[in-house]
Amino acid sequence: KALHTFEDASRLDPLTPATLEQLIEVYLSLGKTDDALRAVESLAKRQPDSSAHDFYRGRVYQLIGNLDLAQMCMQRSLEKAPQGSAAHYELGRIAEQKGDLNQARKEYLEALARAEGNPEFLYAAGAVMLTLGQVDEAIQYLKKAEPMAPRLPKIYYALGQALQRKGNPSEGERYFNLQRAQ
Repeated sequence: KALHTFEDASRLDPLTPATLEQLIEVYLSLGKTDDALRAVESLAKRQPDSSAHDFYRGRVYQLIGNLDLAQMCMQRSLEKAPQGSAAHYELGRIAEQKGDLNQARKEYLEALARAEGNPEFLYAAGAVMLTLGQVDEAIQYLKKAEPMAPRLPKIYYALGQALQRKGNPSEGERYFNLQRAQ
């Protein structure tokens, strides 16, 4: 009901750019891509030189499955804001969706270089390294993310997998139990 208010595009005009970004996030979380794109266009009109509208447009295209267009938007976002850790993270996710795990690893590490303590980035890097068979590196990144595992239980699960592959099934099982408890 609250979002119904914004179906009329003129209702977006009084919103601040920060509020528009929050609205876009809500639309994305609900899978409302048309509404998200409408809000992105409003943001782009107000801040044409900002990287935010390219970033959000890329997220919309990623959600609808147009990975090439999503990648192009994320790269354009990085051209405007080269220190964009979130854009590198999203490029990693896109590369992973395309099956290019080495490129995903590279992008996740770029994201971490700009936001080294981010648990989601640490998890993503660890998970892709685990898939690539780089178990020691995966454990290294997942251990750094472990303090945030109560809020992101998938970290426990990935650590359990990594430790089992490393040949430590009892320690792996301990992490699986922690994940189940969450």
